[in-house]
Amino acid sequence: MELNWLEDFLALAECGNFSRAAEGRNLTQPAFSRRIRALEDWTGTPLFDRSTQPVGLTEAGRRFRPFADETVRRLLQGREEARLAGGAAATALRFAATHALSLTFFPAWLSRLEGQVRLGAIHLLSDSMQACEQVMMQGQAQFLLCHAHAAAPSRLEAGAFRSAVVGSDRLVPVCAPDEAGA
Repeated sequence: MELNWLEDFLALAECGNFSRAAEGRNLTQPAFSRRIRALEDWTGTPLFDRSTQPVGLTEAGRRFRPFADETVRRLLQGREEARLAGGAAATALRFAATHALSLTFFPAWLSRLEGQVRLGAIHLLSDSMQACEQVMMQGQAQFLLCHAHAAAPSRLEAGAFRSAVVGSDRLVPVCAPDEAGA
């Protein structure tokens, strides 16, 4: 069993397409498919229903997914802890933030924080919410700055991650005017 197999499983479960998942994992589609098949051989059961488009998880795959998520996240966090203990990791704070917040909110918020406490080096990864959640689950960032709402599902399990509100926005629906200007 290899960590890459779990990461491949999660990529395919997320996007539902072998070619796109392989591309996202920087693999050829045949190599990616072999690794998915190797994981299924290891578990002893099919994890994906290949008869549908997009490819879906079987019941076994749905049950396996939370364990894969947790295993990948914990292994990567464990590696980071070992690096920190060994002095191999940089002391930079690592943030993941959605594109909108990294441009509009993060700079001013960071300036206010730096006025209160010395932060040191900061590393910011700006990406989509989906990619930022993946970065957090893999333990590659210590903090995620994103919009959240109770009605919007998150892939980050509440029991595994702590959260704090650092700001708020008001959503105002707007539309382009029609030909009459209404």
